[in-house]
Amino acid sequence: MATIPYSLLRPARFAKEIWKWIEVTYKFLSAPNFPGDVNVGGDLSVEGDGAIAGDLVVTGDTTSNKYTLSSPRWDDMRVPLSSVRLPAANAPTWTAYKGSFVLAFDGTSTDTIYFAVQIPHKYQEGTDIDAHIHWVAEDNTAGNVLWRFTYSWANIDGTFPVETSVDKLIATSEVTDKHILTDIVDITGTSKTISGMLLCSLARIGGDASDTYDAKDAYFLEFDFHFRTDTPGGSTTEDAK
Repeated sequence: MATIPYSLLRPARFAKEIWKWIEVTYKFLSAPNFPGDVNVGGDLSVEGDGAIAGDLVVTGDTTSNKYTLSSPRWDDMRVPLSSVRLPAANAPTWTAYKGSFVLAFDGTSTDTIYFAVQIPHKYQEGTDIDAHIHWVAEDNTAGNVLWRFTYSWANIDGTFPVETSVDKLIATSEVTDKHILTDIVDITGTSKTISGMLLCSLARIGGDASDTYDAKDAYFLEFDFHFRTDTPGGSTTEDAK
């Protein structure tokens, strides 16, 4: 014979217990805290803050199960000094600076570097990327530096278009040795996918009349692309998201 819980015989107490259960369930779903390991075989959705003291293991078919962020984050695709190619002529020169070396772009000529980057697997496909340069002016003399950036972006099995050229005129800093970050351009990522390639160049147009940081060098430190990521750790398959 089935036993009727005592709480069901007292409606007021039963209602109170139901509301308590709803409250506990809501708190768990909005800010879960797990003292040990957690194994998830299906979907796990956390609406608020949560903490897991042990391991989080998500199992399933790698072609259908994804670890994604509903609010994507920003990350960097970096092009350090060691990754750029210098042409045989009209190249910036390696210059000692602060115990290391930088590439000095001349103020009276057009110096150019070349580089390529691959779009990482954690890139949120179809989103724009932000191209920017890290650099330092030789001193605190007032003036403008004219940077020219070119790029051509193609997906796997796509075709590379004619390169796009973007000029950016930036004032030098009144503070000596200031680390300057200059946003060059937001590049449209519509229809772009992981593992695509960007072919790029960066030049200082030192001989241009608008480049008024005359006879002074601009020290190149690094080029970067900010991109949105919605799958920390990479894609679920080797060649696709």
